[in-house]
Amino acid sequence: MGYARRNFLVPLPRVDSFEELNNHLLACCLADDRRCIDRQPMTIGEAWAQEKAHLLLLRIMTLTAASLPGGPQWYSQVESRPTATRCQRTKLTRIWCSSYRSE
Repeated sequence: MGYARRNFLVPLPRVDSFEELNNHLLACCLADDRRCIDRQPMTIGEAWAQEKAHLLLLRIMTLTAASLPGGPQWYSQVESRPTATRCQRTKLTRIWCSSYRSE
């Protein structure tokens, strides 16, 4: 994540929407797939294709909300707000956290 942040988001890209930002990041990631990491015999994209075949599927399960002991649990989350020319402002937002149990 640090590599992507330092190389794809510095300097901060000037975009008018999240869609434009997502397109920029997708183009950067696809270009990065052609990069070879130091002393590795294959590109990142080739290594990912090889590894992907060995990943397991996630089990599908239904989740239901459950009460947390001790009452409400509040956590902070950073929320990005687009400005006129770039997405750079952040604001802390309070969110309700629920526990989930699989049925």
